[in-house]
Amino acid sequence: MTAKSILVVGGNRGIGLELVKAFKTLDWKVYATVRPETKASGDSSIKEIEYTGACIIELDFLDESSIKKAAETYGSGPLDVLINCGGVNVKPRKWTDHTSELLLEKYKIMAVVRQSGFARSFHSLTLNQGPFLTSKYFLPSLKRSAEGGRVFNISSRSGSNSLNKGSFLAYRMAKAALNSQTVTLAREMETSDQNVAVIALYPGFVATKLTDFEYDDDMLTCVAGMVELIQRCGMRETGQFMKWDGANIPW
Repeated sequence: MTAKSILVVGGNRGIGLELVKAFKTLDWKVYATVRPETKASGDSSIKEIEYTGACIIELDFLDESSIKKAAETYGSGPLDVLINCGGVNVKPRKWTDHTSELLLEKYKIMAVVRQSGFARSFHSLTLNQGPFLTSKYFLPSLKRSAEGGRVFNISSRSGSNSLNKGSFLAYRMAKAALNSQTVTLAREMETSDQNVAVIALYPGFVATKLTDFEYDDDMLTCVAGMVELIQRCGMRETGQFMKWDGANIPW
């Protein structure tokens, strides 16, 4: 029996690394991406991935050519699951502490991939979505999945307009854009009869470097819930915004 496959973008730290570890214990074929500069620097996180036995692919979430090359490195084989797990610190809290540069920076990291012309205009940025481009370049492999490919965009409750209580303006805007992108791609896949589900997934507020190791939820509990969710979800759940425990989150 052919092992199922999963590719985790940002698999060397935090939630991404925990997902890599979890799926390796299930005997999946696991691919973890790291930025080229991270690998070149000999960062200690590389050793953690190597210890799991996962395959390492270099990919810079902010560089479209890097994503294209990563897809070429992966090859033409089927891919069952793609996890887009890029993120940034939520701060600053007060909207008056934001700048236009900060707004665009967070948007770029969480939803945008284009480097050239970054400061020219907001319109040019929206043409090149990070998770969109990973989905685009890995789509041929996702379509070859025997059970149907699945794309999970790691999102946040902060991206929910219904739950918005203020603060963290740039972070909320970027995650809301990612959520909108998730629904749009899901509908595009449906209308073109492509058996690829696209789902926004909230992993819980867990202790990572990006949260300054603050947390409300236990990492291992949340990862276990996400692993179960990732395995069972498909076209029936496409276009949904889901919490790690399977609950739906309002947009």
